[in-house]
Amino acid sequence: MTDLDRVQQAVDAAFGQAEGPPRRLFVDVPPAELRGVVHRLRDRWQVRHVSTITGLDNGTDLEVLYHLARGGAVVTLRVTVPRDRPEVPSIVDLIPGAAWYEREVRDLLGVEPAGNPDPGRLVLTEDWPRGIYPLRKDWPPGPARAAGEEEAEG
Repeated sequence: MTDLDRVQQAVDAAFGQAEGPPRRLFVDVPPAELRGVVHRLRDRWQVRHVSTITGLDNGTDLEVLYHLARGGAVVTLRVTVPRDRPEVPSIVDLIPGAAWYEREVRDLLGVEPAGNPDPGRLVLTEDWPRGIYPLRKDWPPGPARAAGEEEAEG
């Protein structure tokens, strides 16, 4: 049984038991398997909406969390990527509503959604320094933040 088979069995179990009390499931998905899992969710379980895509810096790697819901079930697909190669495949062609969420995660965490058709920034201004991501643990506070903190102390 492959990793993709195991992931899909877990997802199928969650959505297959969605009747009754709400179910919440977190599934670790390798980046290379993300599109296959989302494709199956869309086609088999009629998931057409991404509630949101969030991300976090766990100190070692970066995680991108895809929150998908149908009925009483919520499945969060957790994709871990290395800090030195922060890239996930875009799912915009599978679920178009993911477009802005992918761009937001790129702006704030620095995870590139490879294949997203709109490479523009969403949250940060165009003059924001490249390589500076506000949601990473190594984000240095900028001069404006430091000045604001000094004023508060004085």
